[in-house]
Amino acid sequence: MRSPVRARAAGGVPSGNTVEAVEQRLAELWREVLDVPTAHLDESFFAAGGDSLSALALTEAIHDRLWADLPFEAVFVAPSGHALAEQIAQGTAPRRRFARRAATADELRRDAVLDAGLVVPADLATGGPFVVTGGGTFLGAHVIAELVARTDREVVALDTAPAACERLLAEHGLWTRGPGARLTVHEARFGQPRLGLPDGTYQELASTAGAIFHLAEVRPGYEGSYLPYDALRAPNVLGTRHVLELACTHRATPVHLVSRLSVGVRAGDRGRVVVLEGADRGPEGLVDAYNQSRWVAERLATAARARGLPVWVHRLGDIVGSTVTGRSDLTDPLMRTVLACIATGYAYENSDPAHVTPVDHVADAVVSVALAGWPAGGTTLHLVAGSTPLRWSDFAAVVSGLGHTVKPVSWLRWGRALKRYHREHGDVLHKGTVGLMPDLRTSIRYVRERGREIVFDDANARAVLEAAGVARRPIDARAIERWIEVAVGSPARAGGVPG
Repeated sequence: MRSPVRARAAGGVPSGNTVEAVEQRLAELWREVLDVPTAHLDESFFAAGGDSLSALALTEAIHDRLWADLPFEAVFVAPSGHALAEQIAQGTAPRRRFARRAATADELRRDAVLDAGLVVPADLATGGPFVVTGGGTFLGAHVIAELVARTDREVVALDTAPAACERLLAEHGLWTRGPGARLTVHEARFGQPRLGLPDGTYQELASTAGAIFHLAEVRPGYEGSYLPYDALRAPNVLGTRHVLELACTHRATPVHLVSRLSVGVRAGDRGRVVVLEGADRGPEGLVDAYNQSRWVAERLATAARARGLPVWVHRLGDIVGSTVTGRSDLTDPLMRTVLACIATGYAYENSDPAHVTPVDHVADAVVSVALAGWPAGGTTLHLVAGSTPLRWSDFAAVVSGLGHTVKPVSWLRWGRALKRYHREHGDVLHKGTVGLMPDLRTSIRYVRERGREIVFDDANARAVLEAAGVARRPIDARAIERWIEVAVGSPARAGGVPG
């Protein structure tokens, strides 16, 4: 139990702290946790580059150094750092968990209307640099690596945390300064008009970009599944809207939007359900606010396509590690669950299908389609790993085969073991093994999907990828073994691109 140096006031912070004083101290923590030179307290923590792990770190730091108790979710849903500082100073920070507010179908339809003034230029962009939003993400780094390896064109990465993005890319030889450098990194704010870019930078990209790969989003996982729609709207919906505006500013710039297979799933699905590529099932029944935000983003993108902008929507499963290097994103819920089973010695019994897509297959497929530019005008593709999805039991079997002692138990018993492990070891990340999220409710919906079979049709993707010369990356036991072996011996951080 923590022992504060001094007593707290009734509101949870030392008496005498003004809002200004708390803002100053919160800004220090903000910079420290996000590892950025400037704290943008005028926007939300996530818009400033935070994610679930850094939000947990900020919550702990606020508790230890500002003597304030507030739930983990408060960091995410506060509209700005200023608002969070005011809540802390005045003792009005919520004491209970937030409801996961989903938007209504009418709200989603209103959000999905593209600006009537958005006109697609007649001049189609050819040549010029590639723009990659979310360049500092696991997928973004792989897409950049693919572009650098296969073309001689410049690449511009847009990210909310440019310093961290540069470090990740530099570790693998993709980031250099000086003459001859083909990669530049700019700080962007995806929920702000013009992506928060300086006017000169925005105009240059609008007039020269040859294609835009829009990968920046709140990813599915703890933060994506948990947050209410209002908190996801800026990065996932407005970010897409602003990218489409960039693509139509001076010339029609092709856009490649990454989305998720789960957008095609509905809560009321029963039995065998076939989800067709490009089929719009409407907003009713989307399983959570994250998928609501992705549905709106897709509707905006397809509306722009209908006006003449070349737009490809790439629907992915859960992104898993590289079949080439074995590197995985250690903040991904699937790998966190696998490593948590190893840490606790328990694996929950579940034979449900897991629709996953290896990161190297995604990068190869998206870049190949972009370079081929076919079919003209764009389309929607389901990028699945194979005709038969993996099952959770496949991962559990490989874990046992590698010599890890894991006992099959019920979901509830596994959850208790995981919470006990988290209490004993403290950190969410412990010696390279992920202790998983403190709130397990985000994964329960996968367990409750039993009794139905979701089939994602990929006939369109197979035809397009075959024409582009892209081979599938089959996932077998050896691929899973490599992911686990590399993850257990890797530092607990996201990222990693082919070396």
